[in-house]
Amino acid sequence: MRNLDHEQALCQAIASGVQVILRYDNGKNDRTFEPFAVYYTTKERSRVSVSGVQVRDSAKPNGPSTPQAFDISKITRITLTSKKYKPDPRFVRSDRLYAHGIICCAKV
Repeated sequence: MRNLDHEQALCQAIASGVQVILRYDNGKNDRTFEPFAVYYTTKERSRVSVSGVQVRDSAKPNGPSTPQAFDISKITRITLTSKKYKPDPRFVRSDRLYAHGIICCAKV
């Protein structure tokens, strides 16, 4: 099931270039995330995900920053921060990951 409020919040964060703090899949840990794109994951456009870089996971505070994709329907909370970021150059709009369509995407 799509969560339009979360999609809108993530698109706002992307447009503003700010990190978000999210909780995923009923987890108890906060993840600091730099979103790059909100996109359709199926041809039917019934599922939507967000790609970006997870810069911190409170369960693994010393872990490396890693590219991630999250199913937006499994995100339970999103908080926009004021911390700015620049999109990671590893993300490109023409990637096969985005073949079913991009809802919003950072300008690189």
